[in-house]
Amino acid sequence: MSGKLSRRGFLAATAPVAAVTAGLVALPTVAQASPAFAAFALRFDEAEAAYRKAEAEHAQARGRLFAMAPAKAPDDLLVSDDDRRFCGEHELTPDYKTAKPIRHISTVHHLLIEVQDYGPRTKTGREARRRLPIAQAYEDAMDHARETSGYNAAESARFRAALALMSLAIEVFDMPAETMADVGIKARAFLAGGHSDECAPHIISVRHGLALAEDVARLTGGAA
Repeated sequence: MSGKLSRRGFLAATAPVAAVTAGLVALPTVAQASPAFAAFALRFDEAEAAYRKAEAEHAQARGRLFAMAPAKAPDDLLVSDDDRRFCGEHELTPDYKTAKPIRHISTVHHLLIEVQDYGPRTKTGREARRRLPIAQAYEDAMDHARETSGYNAAESARFRAALALMSLAIEVFDMPAETMADVGIKARAFLAGGHSDECAPHIISVRHGLALAEDVARLTGGAA
């Protein structure tokens, strides 16, 4: 998220502005947040700060992870598209993403099954037994890097912080905005929830966009 506007900064920017015209008539004041939204904003600021902290720590752990983990799987584990003897899975990056270019590799899980299904005198059985210790060493090294770097813990912490933000976005969804300042706070919560949700950001954007449109329409007299 960029261009963060804190509640303090937001309310300062929308504070009552008194100006005197030639006829000494005061201009209208800008609407302030209602009590319910002001209280919500305090909770939201705490949750957003926790998410930003978790996100920063996650980025640091990810850097350590890539410095420690194997750069790629050994070529001995590759499974070609025309090799029907072995089951393969997509090779993953240290942070559990599909590696590019996409490669299929033998895993310990599948090799154990193949060792069980094929005897040591068969060609497939011999190859499975040759690959098994290679796969075990590779997966152990990857698991060790993920734990030692603190990446797994940081990933869990970031997920919990993101879930807290998304929960607040869901909570504020049903809160009717009473002022345009309320709409601003609501929009911030929706943006934070949408950016922190890696599963369905498009669905959330549409759903929250409609909710904001309804508030704006109602407050500007455009609602039916």
